[in-house]
Amino acid sequence: MTTNSSLATLCFERENPAEYGRIITDPLGNFIKIVEFKNATNEEKAIKICNSGIMAFKPAILRKYLPLVLQQHPNQLQEVYLTTIVEITKTELMGIFFNKLSETDNEIYQIINEEAKRQNDFIELIASENFVSPAVLEAAGSVLTNKYAEGYPGKRFYNGCDQVDKIENLAIDRAKKLFNCKYANVQPHSGCQANQTVFLALLKPHDTILGMSLDAGGHLTHGAPPSLSGKWFNPIFYSVDKDTYLIDYEQVEKLALQHKRKLNIASD
Repeated sequence: MTTNSSLATLCFERENPAEYGRIITDPLGNFIKIVEFKNATNEEKAIKICNSGIMAFKPAILRKYLPLVLQQHPNQLQEVYLTTIVEITKTELMGIFFNKLSETDNEIYQIINEEAKRQNDFIELIASENFVSPAVLEAAGSVLTNKYAEGYPGKRFYNGCDQVDKIENLAIDRAKKLFNCKYANVQPHSGCQANQTVFLALLKPHDTILGMSLDAGGHLTHGAPPSLSGKWFNPIFYSVDKDTYLIDYEQVEKLALQHKRKLNIASD
């Protein structure tokens, strides 16, 4: 056992495990529990990693959890196994990694449920929001959340990006096929970053830009004071007709001719 280990078990791999207890791990390979053959599901019986019966505990762990094994954890046949202490220990010591959100932080769990109800009960008319499928939610909440992958496929700044590279390359291939193009960058960026990229490519600080005013429906990044575009550049704004709410093109033309703008921004 290492210094920081609370318990350890000796296991082995066998092609035909027969009636040995099975070692159960999560998708990341973390040791979760030991299941006796008679209590195992068909899926668990297919596991080839077996329990040797040799276990080691820190004395404090054994003293604390053994009474719980004897009192609270009989199996389906009302039998008690020392191996149950593994599951009990992991649940308490590593609960943050295995517990559901409702168990770890029920307050946040309830707020998320309230938000789900709000999304179902009210219509959203903002272009930047969407309702994703359960499949998208599953992918977005996967173990990929744990990975940092700076750079591009095959040219990362950190190791362990093999699977991330596969996903990004797959997304690139699908995007190229969908849009019938030769190149695609699928790394997510906000509209703010996208606009800033255009500004930095086409403009110099203090250049004049012409965009829709914020109160008429323009975007923050089109020259509004709180945005970098409003701090780095000289913004001029056009508006909409107060009666029709359509873009006032006469005003746009007048402002475009009056100011030596370097960039016109069309809003939706």
